Amino acid sequence: MEKRVSTYGKRLYSPPANKSKSKFALAGIQANFKTFMFDSQGERIKVGKVHLDIIND
Repeated sequence: MEKRVSTYGKRLYSPPANKSKSKFALAGIQANFKTFMFDSQGERIKVGKVHLDIIND
């Protein structure tokens, strides 16, 4: 699955990926969500980032 960008470019979803080398990925797999705003020149600025741990039962 590819990264998904919202219609207006303000949100980005990255599908679950192996993050086994990250000390923050408690389950070893994470999906990521990023939020952006635009400045007066139309440049995208990241204002938020969330990591979601994926656990397989």
